[in-house]
Amino acid sequence: MLNWAEFDRDGYRWPPFTRADYQSTDEEMANLRNVGFDFVRLTVGPDIFMASEGAHSADLARILRDRVARFRAAGLNVIVDLHPTSRNPAYAPARLWEGAGALVFRRYVEIVGEVAGVIADMDGVAFELMNEPQAYGLGAAYRWQEMSQRLVNSARAQAPTLPLIVSGGYGGGHEGLVISRPFDDPRIIYTFHYYSPLTFTHQGAIDDASFISKLPWPASESSLSNELRAATQRINAELPANQRARAIETARNELREYFENDHGEATITQAFGNVARWADQHSIPRGAVLLGEFGVVRFHRQYQGAQERHRMHWLRAVRTEAERLGFGWSVWVYRGDGGMALVDEEDVLSFDQPSLRALGLNAD
Repeated sequence: MLNWAEFDRDGYRWPPFTRADYQSTDEEMANLRNVGFDFVRLTVGPDIFMASEGAHSADLARILRDRVARFRAAGLNVIVDLHPTSRNPAYAPARLWEGAGALVFRRYVEIVGEVAGVIADMDGVAFELMNEPQAYGLGAAYRWQEMSQRLVNSARAQAPTLPLIVSGGYGGGHEGLVISRPFDDPRIIYTFHYYSPLTFTHQGAIDDASFISKLPWPASESSLSNELRAATQRINAELPANQRARAIETARNELREYFENDHGEATITQAFGNVARWADQHSIPRGAVLLGEFGVVRFHRQYQGAQERHRMHWLRAVRTEAERLGFGWSVWVYRGDGGMALVDEEDVLSFDQPSLRALGLNAD
């Protein structure tokens, strides 16, 4: 695997990407193929590429090619996904939005071209130019259109035939994709992420839903009063008295929105239908649309997320609607923190069986 380089006040640790949880054995790769995955989305932090030059840049190119080649040798296609993070504040995602001509974004454009050149001749590989662009609001989303054109141009200058993956604004959600303008390039794949409703998919893991746990899906399986009572009990047990009122009010607001809007399967059908209509209107093949991420925090180990049957219901509903419309899909996430992982770090060869069944994969 290749993820985020270790960075501290002394700079990047070299050589990078050496942590044990960033490695994948041949057995792991074979196991991914055996359960039914046919490609991996390889998240790559771009900050170390942006901060490097000379011999270090050459090292990074070699490491990237080696990791991609190993997955290909295991029979898995690869999406190389440039995935900005805030580990190095100098290259944090917010810095990319200081203006299309800003220094940080100009450097990012250069790196997109360099990475495209590194993988240009590799078969079975696609290149995702930026994960979840933080372009919220119509103005920012339209500005992202201009910025993403610069990224496409940079990649194409080095890799004329490499499949490229792009998304719209609004954090790469479906709302951003359906207001975007397609590119005049037949080798582009259009992607969107789906985490809706966020109160359900990220329960227990984001600030506004940090005390919401075991929330059912759809909302019709419980009530506002029941779930608020449960959240209040957790808040009273875990917070000091002077912090409880505010936390309870936050939970009440989140739960009120959740139960007033239901967010059942019809919501998925409507959102994905909007994407399908956008593709059809622009003569984009449905197979050139990728549901790039979806997932739900589990109630598992230290994570206080959704109960298994509700999580499975949501995963199955999202996956089957994507397949019904002819979209490809990539689930978040195989390994790692955050509570959505399909395997535990202690046993990376043992998949969560209910998850595999919900995803239509080989649970046996």
